[in-house]
Amino acid sequence: MARKNFGSPVYQATVIMKAGQAFSESRHRAKQDGTATWKISSHGTIKSYIAAFVRFLRFCRSRYGERYAGNATPEMALAYIRHLGNLGRKPDYISKEWAAIKKGDLLMRRLAWKAQDTPPLLIEGFGRHSDYAPNPVPSAKINEVIEWLNKHSPDPRYSELAQVQQVLGLRPTEAIQLRAETISPDGSQVTLDRGDGTKGGRPRVVEVTTLEGRKFLVQLRERGRLNKDGHVFQDRKGLLRVYERWFKQACRAVGLGEQEHTPHDLRSANANEEYARYRQASLPKRQVERKISQRLGHQRLEVLKRYLCPAVAASTSTS
Repeated sequence: MARKNFGSPVYQATVIMKAGQAFSESRHRAKQDGTATWKISSHGTIKSYIAAFVRFLRFCRSRYGERYAGNATPEMALAYIRHLGNLGRKPDYISKEWAAIKKGDLLMRRLAWKAQDTPPLLIEGFGRHSDYAPNPVPSAKINEVIEWLNKHSPDPRYSELAQVQQVLGLRPTEAIQLRAETISPDGSQVTLDRGDGTKGGRPRVVEVTTLEGRKFLVQLRERGRLNKDGHVFQDRKGLLRVYERWFKQACRAVGLGEQEHTPHDLRSANANEEYARYRQASLPKRQVERKISQRLGHQRLEVLKRYLCPAVAASTSTS
């Protein structure tokens, strides 16, 4: 049986977004009458929405094999947003992708591409100008995830990458690019530079605060020094996608399936653990925030909202 041709992602996204085209109408009036939720009032906005929705539809094709926009599900939409977080995208980038998906969802219903009574692709909590909510892997479960990967995955690198992220709070791409020479001889710190996959090429020094973490990094350093290119992990092409897939499977296996965790959530877990550790050592709150922000490779303290859970900050805010 021949596969039905629904058109390319570009074609579908263009048809969907143009259904909301209202360039000659007043946006202020649309807000008053409630139609602004689905109308698009500028050329720049519709162009941005089309590009974002194309990316979402291509993700649905590659990840789920779904070729028709009308069959996209909330699970696919959330997985795409988590995927962006895993890539280390900035909050404003993710919020625009989120807004495009919500707009496309509304317009597909107007086009009858989706039934009116189907669940929305994305719900409240993250809009065009809101923040990406932190979703750290629970500390008590991280070792279970690593142990599961070590026992059941076909490649020992997956458990090692998870452990690198647990110890250092690196982005998955940074962990994959880890070089032996960036690790100090005693494993007490890692110095990342422009060539280490850091966002924007910004260098930073990451301290290793646990004895177990230092021993682990010393082992990786010795192994990396034996490799011709000096990298700890070899055959890196395509590694991120496969690692992400096995990490999610490990999370489901240890009872974390509903949380939709990605490897990037280990970064959030590390930030919360280090924040609590520093605060319990009686360091001033502002100083700790700066240390965590620098550890993560960010220059703005407000970005910490993406990583620190409110409960952690509240329970350690006694000084």
